[in-house]
Amino acid sequence: MASAARRRSGSPAAQRGGVQLPQLAMAPAAKARPAGQAAGSSQGPRGRPGGAGASSRGQSPGRGQPSSGRRSPGGSTRSPAGRAAQGSAQLPDSMTAESKASAQAVFRAIDADASGSIEAEELIAAESALLDVLPVDTWDLSDLDRLDANRDGRLDLSDWMCEMRRIHDTVGSRAFNAACASACAALGAQVPQAELAQRAWRFGPVDRQGLTWSRGTAVDAAVDARLSVAASLRPEAQAIVRRMEPLKAKVSLGQYDWDVNVRIVQTPGAERVALFMHGHGGNCNLACWAQFWPEMAAEGFHLVAFDSPGYGRSSGFTNQTIKWKQFDQDLVLGLLAGLGVPKGGGCVTVFGQCMGGAMFLRALCRSPETFAAFHVLHNCTIGTWPEQLPALLKAKGGGLLVFWEADADHMRESNVYKNFSALHAKEPSLCTFHDLNGTSPAYPILSSGAVCEGMSRAEQSEEPGTGSCCYLMDPQGDLLSVIVRFATRSQRLVGLPQPPTETAIQRGVPNKSFRVFVRVRPTIEREARIKSCVRIAKLQGWEPPEGWEGPPPDEIMVGRQTWAFDRVFSPEVTQDEVYSVVGQPVLAAVVAGLNGCLFAYGQTGSGKTFTMEGEADPGLIPRAVMELCSLLPPDASLSTTYVQLYNDSLLDLFAPNQGDLRIEDDPAFAGGALVTGAKALDSRDPEQLLAMIAQGSRFRASGKTNMNDASSRSHAILTLSISRPQRVLHLVDLAGSERVKKSGAEGGRLEEAIAINSSLLALGNVVSALVENDGRPRGHVPYRDSILTRILRAALGGDARTALVACVTPAEDSQDETANCLRFAARATHIRNDTGEEEDETELPDEVAEALQERGNRPVVGEDGAAKIPACGFEVSCYVGWTAPADAPRVVFLHHFGFGATGLSLSWLFGSVEGAGGRYLSPSFPGHGATPGASSSKPEDLGKPGGPVEILKALLDWTGTGKAILVGFDWGAGIAAEFAIRHPKRVKHLALWCMSYRDEKRLELLSKRGKDILFLWDKNDLNRSEKKGRAFAKALKARYREFDTTILLLRVEKWVRGEA
Repeated sequence: MASAARRRSGSPAAQRGGVQLPQLAMAPAAKARPAGQAAGSSQGPRGRPGGAGASSRGQSPGRGQPSSGRRSPGGSTRSPAGRAAQGSAQLPDSMTAESKASAQAVFRAIDADASGSIEAEELIAAESALLDVLPVDTWDLSDLDRLDANRDGRLDLSDWMCEMRRIHDTVGSRAFNAACASACAALGAQVPQAELAQRAWRFGPVDRQGLTWSRGTAVDAAVDARLSVAASLRPEAQAIVRRMEPLKAKVSLGQYDWDVNVRIVQTPGAERVALFMHGHGGNCNLACWAQFWPEMAAEGFHLVAFDSPGYGRSSGFTNQTIKWKQFDQDLVLGLLAGLGVPKGGGCVTVFGQCMGGAMFLRALCRSPETFAAFHVLHNCTIGTWPEQLPALLKAKGGGLLVFWEADADHMRESNVYKNFSALHAKEPSLCTFHDLNGTSPAYPILSSGAVCEGMSRAEQSEEPGTGSCCYLMDPQGDLLSVIVRFATRSQRLVGLPQPPTETAIQRGVPNKSFRVFVRVRPTIEREARIKSCVRIAKLQGWEPPEGWEGPPPDEIMVGRQTWAFDRVFSPEVTQDEVYSVVGQPVLAAVVAGLNGCLFAYGQTGSGKTFTMEGEADPGLIPRAVMELCSLLPPDASLSTTYVQLYNDSLLDLFAPNQGDLRIEDDPAFAGGALVTGAKALDSRDPEQLLAMIAQGSRFRASGKTNMNDASSRSHAILTLSISRPQRVLHLVDLAGSERVKKSGAEGGRLEEAIAINSSLLALGNVVSALVENDGRPRGHVPYRDSILTRILRAALGGDARTALVACVTPAEDSQDETANCLRFAARATHIRNDTGEEEDETELPDEVAEALQERGNRPVVGEDGAAKIPACGFEVSCYVGWTAPADAPRVVFLHHFGFGATGLSLSWLFGSVEGAGGRYLSPSFPGHGATPGASSSKPEDLGKPGGPVEILKALLDWTGTGKAILVGFDWGAGIAAEFAIRHPKRVKHLALWCMSYRDEKRLELLSKRGKDILFLWDKNDLNRSEKKGRAFAKALKARYREFDTTILLLRVEKWVRGEA
């Protein structure tokens, strides 16, 4: 590997104490010049083609500051692509957004001090990570002097991207992205590439061709001060107004120049932008969406609002758009570019009112890669409807939340109203449409007003700020939170499967075959003064499913993220308690004849080896060995091997001088993969085994890093093979993942870190593949990508009973590593091993059913024909038919949501149940019929504490109903489905009629019920698309049927009579 250039620590950039903020340039934008040519220079002082020395500029600009002296080097003369670029008018931008993100991700992974630049030592790490991936003659990173455009001894992102572009053009996109992914893994990068791509830009005004910036005037500041105390604004919005930075942008649009009044709010750490655009009218201006500013800033967005030409305090004649309307998308995109927003960043969320909505739609069609996935529009008007809009939204995995308030300027007869309402009916995932002054609106109207002298315009004026009335979006009730939640949603991965982000327990489907625990280690001396980033609590509102053993699960919170696991061990928990909860159930399964696996996962220094091996107090491995030897029957033999995987090579820890070990696939061997050539210790004497294990551990590779004084540099795998029947128990102490720039690994340690992270990446890929389709495996699982995953195949989606302990560090400076470990653990909770011990999820044990029936109560019907049944702290009004014998089948009817819905909504089915010899129960949920209180219509609230699912269970418990036939319509059908998912053993059959539900993937949890589900839809209902109904039926693996009263009546009667 070629040596890196020296570090020039005395350079001006190296002496700067921090990142400088960009200064506002008042001069006109500089003309474009050829790439590789500095201002006033065509040849560098040292004879480098296209180079420009520091002497040509005097000093280097601050990071993120525009500089006419910056140049993009044309690349190495060794490369034809590089030679072609030199002297050309424009360096070809051939890299896709994905490739740019890949290159930026490697840059950030190498940038040890996060300064936005790479120094000589870091360049060595780059070559270490990249040289083995692509041919040596492809890479040309060793000459820092040549690559460093501004000669400060540090290679910054613009220099890096120019060299990466050259390499990309040489090898092609596929090889380039694969190489960058390998480099990120080897360097321990744990930040998603898309996130890194967004971090590569800095928000703030920068002059560009056709746009120059200046500060707002004293009059602008006075107007802002009046707005900050406007009575119509919430106090939080007033506070945000006081943070606004007043700017003026001189923009060229066609043959005219305009002074555009702009306000921005820079949110520290933000990586997204919220753009607010007003409508058409003299009272319309940049304050239109001001009530939303505080929430969007709190959600991590920079804020941008501006007065369009002819409005507010921008130049132009009031309401006259003819001179610039055809260029309005250029105005939008130009302002964003002038604020540093990357064209391909996909980070701009838009709030558009009236004309502002049209400007957004045209800009979206022009540059879809600039915008995020979800946007909010109000009374959007556009002359020509963009036919490509559905395809664009679908490709982005996003959608629109559209509100309409009909008036003389925004009629329901308009093409926009018709197109949005049609899109809502046809593709509800792409467009949610609300007519706010139509029939039975879901929300109150949005529009209101504010008074602020100087903010708006007189109807006929060329003078800015001649009016005082402001058109304001003023959400009432919970509409503000509804809109903000929509606008800040994450992009759907279109066409790609999505792994779950929450744990199986959070979904209400705990996993017995692959249990996941978390252990938080105590703080160490290095962390004594560092705050903790971890909070632990019992899971609130937990209702254990049938068969759940032990205490309620625990929650662990890191930052704003929360996960629930079988158990989260605090730093005070003993080794004995960890073993009793984690190890003993796996040992019991192994003794009973199953394969088993115990392993620990986490960053280096998080306590994995202590958990697995222990010190004075033994860990999982010695305790499991002791117990296994004591529990095996006399005729069972025990054979033990102990190997380490170090730098992708196997080493026998029982016989370190043994020849090369190999791994072979052997279907006859339990687990499918066998390490051949390893010394096997045939002994059932626990003392002898533990002595040999302790001796072997001394041969294990370890070393000191910045993060851990005794870091394990290998994966240690202890395998106990038991006969009669043949099964294995794997006890695995994984080496820790690490970020090279934090651990300080270099030389041999760096090679170890690369090998460790590569094998852990393969492990992560296997786990992701096993749960990729929302908790279910994809077709191909890459077990063969690593020796580690081949050995552990039985434990990962195979036939072993597995327990994983995710070990985490509480210190705040390791928050990213801790969160990433917990994300891995959350995915792992969905792995389903086929141990053969899972019982029928829908079968209620006889003893449970009998106990429920004994405790059951008989409803007493009142004068109104309904019984009052206690549930969740109040009485629920229920219509009942309880004359049939006590052991008769029981049917529960579940009504829709809203006006007129009660327990009598499905009363036309009552007679069929009684005629077939069954009992029925038909509750009115809170806020319906005679039941007090209120219910939420949101599908995500169905299972919340005190919600309809909990109420339904309480009613079944009170009446002594073990299993019920559930018949639901609309919202009620959603309740039935969610109840069946959470309490599968309490449901015998399901009739789901025009179901209202959101998570169709979650419905697949009911797909094994087969003929137990009757699914009915009504495609003629304007609120229900046939496509949605068929998607539900597909997820349920149920036959799609159009609704017919006869079908429902006959099926319910058959179920009650016990017929198939």
